[in-house]
Amino acid sequence: NNTLVIFTSDNGPHREGGHDPDFFDDNGPLRGIKRDLYEGGIRVPAMIRYPNKIKAGTVSDEPLHGYDLMPTLLKMLNLPVPTDRIIDGQDFSPVLKNQPMKRNKPLFWAYETRFADDPEGFVYAARDGDWKIITDEAVEKAMLFNLKTDLYEVDDVSKKNPEVMARLKAYVREMKRSIETDPLRPR
Repeated sequence: NNTLVIFTSDNGPHREGGHDPDFFDDNGPLRGIKRDLYEGGIRVPAMIRYPNKIKAGTVSDEPLHGYDLMPTLLKMLNLPVPTDRIIDGQDFSPVLKNQPMKRNKPLFWAYETRFADDPEGFVYAARDGDWKIITDEAVEKAMLFNLKTDLYEVDDVSKKNPEVMARLKAYVREMKRSIETDPLRPR
């Protein structure tokens, strides 16, 4: 009764080992597979069971990230979040109580070029509310989607929303610099 169980995945269908991503595709009409940054490659379900803490049957559409797990679990255990490094994640325990969560920065994804599976060379993505940007390594080539009106990511609206595009490109550049200068990053 006091055990927290979390079940999730890290990506959508994949090609590794000769697998056919179309055969194993269970992400519905979402575009993308593992190692690309479209919703079909990064959007996965999660189930959390925590008797007496989370009401059974509660459903949320709040977008969360794997890196949100650490600060959430630390908060739930009444342990401090480390202050000797940048913590990208954010405590999502309000969502578990069916309360709203306000993000203090956009969600972010990065694939090193050697691992990316996108023929167009997209390696970074950021999501702020319904806005999502996907960029190349130089953060020059980019596409912008509004996931509220285009969940399937087929309509690049970057030219219609230059201010959103500029803001999210700047954020991706900031995160890229953070990755490159992280002293704890394996070399």
